Amino acid sequence: MQDSRSLIFSRVERTAIGIGMALAMVLAILGFTQHYQTTSQPASFLDILYNAIGVFFLQVSIEPGDIPVALEIARWLAPACLSYTAFKTFTTVMSNRLLQRRISHLSGHAIICGLDSVSTRALDTLLTEGITTVVIEANNQNKYIGQTRKKGAFILVGNPADLALLKQANMRNAMCLLAVTEDDHINLETAYHCFQQRQSDAALPPISCAVRISNREITQVLYQQPLFATDQPNFSSRIIDYEQLAARWLLGEYGPDKILGNKLNTHGTLTIALIGESALIEELIIRLACIGHYGQSQPLQICVISAHASKNVNALICAQPALDSILRISAHDTQISVLNASYCQQVFNGIQPDIAYLHTDNTEQALSWAQVLMNLELAFPVVTCESGDGFFPDMLERQLKDSSHFACVKVMEESCHFDNIINTHQDHLAMAIHKNYRDSQLEVNDTLATNASLVDWQQLPETLKDANRNQADHLHIKCRKIFGEDSYTAEAISALLTDDNIEILAMMEHDRWRAEKELNGWRYHHGGKNNNKRLSPNLVPWQDLSELEKEKDRDSVRHLPKLLTLLEKTQSSS
Repeated sequence: MQDSRSLIFSRVERTAIGIGMALAMVLAILGFTQHYQTTSQPASFLDILYNAIGVFFLQVSIEPGDIPVALEIARWLAPACLSYTAFKTFTTVMSNRLLQRRISHLSGHAIICGLDSVSTRALDTLLTEGITTVVIEANNQNKYIGQTRKKGAFILVGNPADLALLKQANMRNAMCLLAVTEDDHINLETAYHCFQQRQSDAALPPISCAVRISNREITQVLYQQPLFATDQPNFSSRIIDYEQLAARWLLGEYGPDKILGNKLNTHGTLTIALIGESALIEELIIRLACIGHYGQSQPLQICVISAHASKNVNALICAQPALDSILRISAHDTQISVLNASYCQQVFNGIQPDIAYLHTDNTEQALSWAQVLMNLELAFPVVTCESGDGFFPDMLERQLKDSSHFACVKVMEESCHFDNIINTHQDHLAMAIHKNYRDSQLEVNDTLATNASLVDWQQLPETLKDANRNQADHLHIKCRKIFGEDSYTAEAISALLTDDNIEILAMMEHDRWRAEKELNGWRYHHGGKNNNKRLSPNLVPWQDLSELEKEKDRDSVRHLPKLLTLLEKTQSSS
């Protein structure tokens, strides 16, 4: 917890008050010294010090006409500093009590732990929906606090993992909690407090908890823990990562299938250039391996272009070995700059990508790189992903506004909408996919004893929920594959589901499922399926799959019109 004084006074105020009081003390000592010298009165230093302290409490036992200038200044400055300190302390304490009283009466509100450019976007969407929000931020100097308070959110300053502070935020009656500080441990501890509270009192209202975890390796371990494993009657939670959310949203809204449209169907191989060095570039590679199955006859080709591309790609493949078997990844150690423009042109001429995505954490650098690319002769679209705020992002957007080859996307601002974090809309489709699978398996006499996935959505492990979410995302890719455009309807897709198209889409679904499993550490095993050891006999190419398993994929394709109808109803009612 921070020093309580820092919660009352800003750094500037503390400095000003400290200087004012010190100056008043020095002037008072100097003034009393001059007074006793002038009047020839005997006085020790302790006498002078005692009288100087009395100045702060309006105790100056000197005739008005005999007061030295230094003491005159001190007797006004000292009580002014002390009075301001007392007044500010009193008003802050009273304001805090009023704030606590108001928060204690809230119900159905949201709690956000941690303020940054991304969580403020989630806050904006909450307030737009009319959801009262309490923000807990450890740093009272956070630059977003002032504007957050102006927007109407309640601000509590302190450690979000402090149970007393969470109780002060009225966690009992909250509907959702976003633990999104930069510290994974604080986020986990915060979520665990919420989980324990709901476990100890079943009468409390349901709460959805989103927990930001940046360490990808620990995510798989956490999914096995009670906190995240399955939903509880009044508690549900999920792990989020900003870059993963951004990569997922980007490929959903600006994926190759949407940008290229009909041109995508003419390619036997799809080549994507990823320009830059950032966590988002790495997440795009992983996301493309998982969801980027567009029906081409050859594996997706990814070309990473940056000053340290080889080093970054090698490190990523070491962390995710399955990438090397799913994608064809190449690295090009190229510095994007005006001075290096000729070589950059040669690199792109050699790669000949179908589409490129550019992202760097440094917005000024993104502005420079975009200018270089605009000056080159490029025959492919470039999606520039901007994740900051302020002057340079606006300049970048204006620079690319009139370019036919470039699209400027504020990826973090758009992707971290509250609904994306909590998954309220997308889960409707994922739930329908799971229900369809569950019903079809029960029809062929499959049981929970042989298939642990045949549980209700609430009891489904979070890993399998994510699998259904990925399948929901890929639904649109399948539809664009056979329709060729983005403006399809359930009726139009139903008319296009010929036997040939069903087979093509079923093969795409199997490739997607297989890649997803391999990325999560599953391996091929000739025997039966083993969930604990992550072994499956179905991790084989389509042609080697049993007819029974092929039929499962075909059946999921046949239900596309039904799922689209559900999606259309959900969108029309929201």
